[in-house]
Amino acid sequence: MPMFVTFYSYKGGVGRTLALANVATLLARDRGEPCRVLVWDFDLPAPGLQDVVKCKWTEKIGFVDYLCSYLRNAEVDDISKYIHRTSIPGVDILPAGFMGREYAQKLEEIQWQEIYEDARGFQFIAKTKMQISQMQPAYDYVLIDSLTGYSDVGGICVNQLADVVVLIFRLNYQNIEGISKVYHSMNTHAKDKASAVGSELENVVPVISPAWPFAASESNDWFQRARKVFRKRRIFTVSFEGSMMLGEKILSGADEKYAIEPPILRDYRVLTEHLRSLNLQDLKTTYRLAKKSQEQDQFLNAIELFGNLIERRPDVERYWRELTTSVQMAPTGTHKRILPKVNAIIRRGCEAQNPWGYVAKAWLAETIEEELESFGKAIELDPHNANLYFLRGISKTNHDQYAGATDDFSKALELNLKGSRLPLAYFHLGNCYRVLGEPDRALQYFSKAIKLQPNDGVFLFWHALTLYSAGKYSDAAAEVEKAIKFDPAREGPRIFSAHVAASLGKNDDARRTLEAVRPQAELESTALLSLAEAYLVVSPTETINILDANPEIAKENKVVVSFLKAFAATLLGLKEVWEEHSSILSDSQNSAEKVFWGTTELRQFLKWGLVSGQLSESQHSALLNLFKGPGLSEPY
Repeated sequence: MPMFVTFYSYKGGVGRTLALANVATLLARDRGEPCRVLVWDFDLPAPGLQDVVKCKWTEKIGFVDYLCSYLRNAEVDDISKYIHRTSIPGVDILPAGFMGREYAQKLEEIQWQEIYEDARGFQFIAKTKMQISQMQPAYDYVLIDSLTGYSDVGGICVNQLADVVVLIFRLNYQNIEGISKVYHSMNTHAKDKASAVGSELENVVPVISPAWPFAASESNDWFQRARKVFRKRRIFTVSFEGSMMLGEKILSGADEKYAIEPPILRDYRVLTEHLRSLNLQDLKTTYRLAKKSQEQDQFLNAIELFGNLIERRPDVERYWRELTTSVQMAPTGTHKRILPKVNAIIRRGCEAQNPWGYVAKAWLAETIEEELESFGKAIELDPHNANLYFLRGISKTNHDQYAGATDDFSKALELNLKGSRLPLAYFHLGNCYRVLGEPDRALQYFSKAIKLQPNDGVFLFWHALTLYSAGKYSDAAAEVEKAIKFDPAREGPRIFSAHVAASLGKNDDARRTLEAVRPQAELESTALLSLAEAYLVVSPTETINILDANPEIAKENKVVVSFLKAFAATLLGLKEVWEEHSSILSDSQNSAEKVFWGTTELRQFLKWGLVSGQLSESQHSALLNLFKGPGLSEPY
């Protein structure tokens, strides 16, 4: 059911039609939740909306012709015949009519008072509204451009047609007096309706237009006069924009990008968002309420709202993602209450052969076999959907199936993957080939990802790490400096830069880097372990000191700590320390324990350390054997 919004002004020249056109465009062009909009030109004596939004006439007929047909035939015609497309995608128009010779003659036939008294005018408008509401595909909003002045037509637009009324006025005597009469009339009408609750009409949006860009001592007095009319109701403003005097402009539809957004466009956005917030059927409003419920741990309510969104727009991935995220965020104790509802939504999606139903099922799967099987069914239903291959690729990387993941990411690219996932596909391909031991192919894909997102610190870091593992130490140094520049808060790139500096023989620089990052790294266990690892290439004694000074780290990361200490003991010739921790590593291997810890930097150290003379042949051999012991896995 669309929300009907009337834009009304008592006097002309306040930018009512332009405000309506810009709001319609913002609704239709919303990136997250675009709406289908019908604009209705009810300013029959002086129609202008059809010129602003550029009506694409199929037949030269509009609302006046529709109404005249009713008056002649006593029968409501099919309203869709009188609706036309506009130059704005997603916005259709019910124009007043084509401004030819016959328009004025037809307009003379229309006497609203007689129509309401003798021709069942109320029923005519009600049936017209119902027809529009039932059209498919459905409209989300119907925006009505009303006739100015205190008239029968204005009464129809603000009282019978409207769910929300936008009252637009200037700060002068005639405008405020006129809009006050209309506002009080609307309140009286609302009181007289049997279903009215309270003493005032709820959905009235006052808008001052234009709000002049200069300050005047009397401006506050005029605003207070408007405040007395609308009491505690929020009053919106539309800023003055001089260029609008040169012709009607839909600023919100312009392709140009503004270095600084014009205040008037900002005001149109604020007004649009407020109108959407009043509409509980609006997908954007529902989504916000669902996210708010999720954030407030009201997971049952969130799931019902996401389920409602899925029912209305079953092909929107984001709704399915948030549905499953609600389950993952919820405490285990609440799963008995929420899982049946979630599974019912997913089951209906699968029964309807919706691939996103199977994707959601994959996201909630308990085993990798179930997960990949569901992704496979989704792809069978929509084999040309690049996003499905991308998501299955992510699933495979999460389960260390890197070879299979490369196939899916490559297929996604072949199917012309778009948007924010395109650079991610290149990035993931780079990381997969890095793990698979193909650094040259990895570097090609990292370069493509960085070309698309040159300021992404994560992309730059993994590119630098791959350059390092390929023995391109100078290139790695330059790349990691870029990563630090764009992501200075992360300890990882800074610690890694010490490895790179050491590989270039700059041990003093490496030490200074590690000392600088140490206070921050000591606040988080993973960063502290990375710090201790980096010290192995410049001062292994300090590695042992750091680990001994933080015994609580050893409890949670027993295998990694033992590996680092055994590595340091080998470099320092500490036989007892080596025996103690190599024994722990041996037990870990026998128990098939697998630890999520990357060793790329240290594996490369074995190469350049031997070449530079920092490692002896015996140390190199012993350390090489050490890598065969613990169940360490490369992180992804």
